Parts: sequence; structure tokens; C-alpha cells
Amino acid sequence: MASKYLGLGTVLSVDYDSDSDYDTIPIVINGKPPGREFEEVDETTLDATLQVNSLGIEKHSHYTFRVKWDHADTVQHALVNTTFATKAAKNWRIVFTSGTNNTWTFPGKIQKLEPQSVEHNKHLELEVTVHRTGDITVT
Repeated sequence: MASKYLGLGTVLSVDYDSDSDYDTIPIVINGKPPGREFEEVDETTLDATLQVNSLGIEKHSHYTFRVKWDHADTVQHALVNTTFATKAAKNWRIVFTSGTNNTWTFPGKIQKLEPQSVEHNKHLELEVTVHRTGDITVT
């Protein structure tokens, strides 16, 4: 029987200043790790009776996460807003709570910062989209 793990305790961090030290993104609410998909290469010939495809190179993907948006949090501002402004690829790391091979590391650029709906009884939230620019290393 397969083991089941909770997302609680998963940590997202980024090496935003390229010093090889990862800094934890504060107040993350949720996240959707980047998917992995290969490009389909059409190899259908004129004599084929059914389309023939093979798998090509891996496509880019995105990692989307939401944070409780705190304008006064200088760490959150540096890790999210400053990284966005640089337009540069940074190394990202997701450490899942348990199991083996629970750390994913990949390069990516923050592509989008999207404030969420402002509601009277809810924290301000910011959705961050990271465009993955390289391979995912699983350790």
C-alpha cells in the first residue's frame, strides 16, 4: 500500500542573491509544484493509417504559490518583489515534509505577481508564478 503524506510542513525557498544559501519564503499558504511534460513530435508518414508520435524534449512548466501578503515584511519583499524585478533566473527549492526523494531543486524566474481579491475578513494574498527554466533535480 502506498504511503500518503500531508503538505503541512512543506518549505519553499529561493537562492535570491546567488550565494548558494536558500532563504525560506515566509507565510506561504499553498503551492502547485511544476509539472513535467515532454513535447510530442509528429512522425506520421504519408503511408500511415494512424498518427505516429514520439516524445521530444521536456517542456517548460510553472510553479505557482500564494503567500499572505505582508507589505511590511522586508524578507518577503526581498525574496518576492526584488527577485521579480531582476528578471533573472534563481534557484528554487521545495522540501516536502516526508518520504524519500523529497527535495526538488530547479532554476526559474518569477514571471507574474498577482494580488488576490481583497475581502473584508480575509488576509491580503499574493499569487506568485515561477517560470521553470531548467531541469528539476530530485534528491
